[in-house]
Amino acid sequence: ETQRVTFLRGLPKLLQDTKSPLCSQRVMRERVLPRLCGALLFPTLYGVAVPIIINILKKDKVSDPMHFQAKLWPALKPLFTAKEIPIEVVILFLKELDLLVGLAPATETQAVLLPFLLRCLELQEPTILNE
Repeated sequence: ETQRVTFLRGLPKLLQDTKSPLCSQRVMRERVLPRLCGALLFPTLYGVAVPIIINILKKDKVSDPMHFQAKLWPALKPLFTAKEIPIEVVILFLKELDLLVGLAPATETQAVLLPFLLRCLELQEPTILNE
């Protein structure tokens, strides 16, 4: 478990290095993102894996709505209803809601993202309400 966390903490540096073979769009799309989504099976890795996934999704031409919905959304979707999730991940989801709405299917936006947003507003957590 600690090895996974250590690896994931070092991964953003590898992904920023333009000489790294991990930087190609195809490798990020077909190799890195699926493995990161696999890491979401472990709740202790949410806080490390989700920010990397979001950063990769923000890169140009790495994913599109069709790819996101088929390959990534099934792994991300349970996080929006998870009982225990780090507050940093919730805040990141709120900050990147526009990105997620643009990639997720419209039906999922209404069924998953909108209720998530409403639950966040009900929490009365100052750090969430500031977002």
